[in-house]
Order: sequence, then C-alpha cells, then structure tokens
Amino acid sequence: YLRLLCLASRKQAGALQSAVAGSDDEVLGERVDRFATRVVENAEGIEEELANARFGEFAVLRAALNYNYSWKIYAARRLRIEHADSIDEQASEAFEDMIDTLSLFGPAREYFKTQYVQWELVNLSRTITYAAIPALVVAIATVFYVDGSAFRGVTLGISDLTWVASASATIAVLPFLVLVAYMLRIATISKRTGTTGPFILREAERLDVFDW
Repeated sequence: YLRLLCLASRKQAGALQSAVAGSDDEVLGERVDRFATRVVENAEGIEEELANARFGEFAVLRAALNYNYSWKIYAARRLRIEHADSIDEQASEAFEDMIDTLSLFGPAREYFKTQYVQWELVNLSRTITYAAIPALVVAIATVFYVDGSAFRGVTLGISDLTWVASASATIAVLPFLVLVAYMLRIATISKRTGTTGPFILREAERLDVFDW
C-alpha cells in the first residue's frame, strides 16, 4: 500500500509540473519543480526501503515515518495560495490531487504503527514467556538449594557463592529487562507518531527548501 502511495505521489508530482509548465509565472514554475523533485526523491527513497521489508516489521513503519507528508501538504497549499493568480483550473486540480494523495499517508502511517505495536506486543508475550520459565527455575533453585557450604571456593578474589548469587539474580530479572526494552521501543514509536494529521509546528521545517 505504501508503495502504491509513493507511486501515486510521484505521478501527481509529474502531473503538477506539466500543469504549470505553460504558466507565465516563472517563480511558480521554479518552486513547483523544486517541490516535485523533493516529492519524487523522497518517494523513491521510501520505495527502496520497502523493497526487502515485510509486513509487521519495523522497516515498514520506519519507511512511513521517513515520508514527511505533512511538510509536502503544507508546501503544496502554500504554493497554491501564494500563486493563486497564476494557477488555472488544470493546475488547481493538479494541486488538489497532490494534496489528496499526500493526505492518505497519515491514515496509512497510523495503520502500520498499530500493526507494528500489535506485533511487538505478541513478540513481547512470547519472549517474556521464554525468559520467565528459566528465570523462575533458577530463582527457586537458588532459594531452596544454594547455601554457603555448597560454594566455598574463591574465583578472581571473589567468593564463588557471590558469583552464583549474582548470576541467579541476573537471570531472575531478565523478564523485567525484556519488558522494559519493549516498552521503551513502543513508547518511542508512539511519541514519534503522536499526531494523526498533517501538522507543521516548527518554523525551520516550514522554510526547509523554500525561502519565501
């Protein structure tokens, strides 16, 4: 689906360039060319990232995150508004088609984020189960069967009992460490994709490429 959206955005970029090619507004033509080039290059980069990605993998979500559709929608709308007097009906429709296509990236990104989080939760459940069983066995064995008389030697200047207790504690907390790692990953993704619509909040992002 993301590949189709990227393909559609590249086609819309070409159509937009063709629609304004006959305009007497040279500034409009230059800005549209730069905008279209940015769209095409970004879309091609995303398609390359998706070439070997499989559904549910982070690579798919990363590709969706790397497509800055919000900036593109902002730039397209600003172009259409600032050059309204130089845009005919065909160019206006081309702008509208471009904006409509770019707007589809928002719901698509949210969908793939939801799928990724679900897959991560499934993987988390499995991993914790695999880690919890040996951790529980080791913890119980340490509590009931390990005492000072069983390990009286010294290794590297440290009592063997200390080594055994440390190893047992490490294995016992392994499920918790796995949980923390997965939660941090999911929290980071959720924070990165906190908005569901095309918002451009930073002035630096607004002026990226176009010095208007």
